[in-house]
Amino acid sequence: MIQLLFLHHFFFQGNRLTANDIHYVADPKSGDLTPCAETEFAKDAAFGYKHSNLQDWVFEKSGRSPTASIGLDVIRNQGPQAVADIIFKAANSEQKPIVVVNALDRNDA
Repeated sequence: MIQLLFLHHFFFQGNRLTANDIHYVADPKSGDLTPCAETEFAKDAAFGYKHSNLQDWVFEKSGRSPTASIGLDVIRNQGPQAVADIIFKAANSEQKPIVVVNALDRNDA
């Protein structure tokens, strides 16, 4: 049995999105993006973190590096087969696969 972990940090209603593997919080009024590690959420005593880059965040939390990343260009321009190819390659890696998924809007998610 193949097991994959998808790290898909996108929450439209919470103004949270990911581009280039960087997780952001968008200001609801201006739309300005702040890397998550620069917000008050990152300073939480129990769940705090130092990295906005999800590749680094995974390593910080688990000591492992993600196997793959599905970027916005792949999602938007290369299509479902390109996404499937990335997932298939990750699933056949020697590690327990972790795949970072990027999304800026609902169409990406």
